[in-house]
Amino acid sequence: MIEKITKKAELENMRFFVDFISRFLEKTEFSKNSVFDILLASEEILINIINYAYPEGAGDVEVICKYEKENNKISITFTDNGIYFDMRTAKKPDLTLLIERRRVGGVGIYLVKTLMNEILYNRENEKNVLTIIKSEKL
Repeated sequence: MIEKITKKAELENMRFFVDFISRFLEKTEFSKNSVFDILLASEEILINIINYAYPEGAGDVEVICKYEKENNKISITFTDNGIYFDMRTAKKPDLTLLIERRRVGGVGIYLVKTLMNEILYNRENEKNVLTIIKSEKL
């Protein structure tokens, strides 16, 4: 099963993206905990695209949701043509520091890396193509 949408990477569309992903996940056999993890990771990725990918103004973001029932695996791919950013290379935040002493940013990316089984990234035709993968044992 595959579903896809494309919308402007604007805060006003955040609810639309989250609802789209949520409705897709409802059609799978994933546990509530895994669905929550995927939604949280997706929100973090989308907010980063909305806030940072297009410093000159909003561009599009495409979201492709794929469910492989035979492997019980979900992948969600986020594609934007914003500035280059590979979240896999982001440094782990120092979580031992008090919030007041931590540098801003990085915790959401760390959260995505922690919640997902796999993260893939490619820069294709001047586009960021980020895929998060979550699987559950059958």
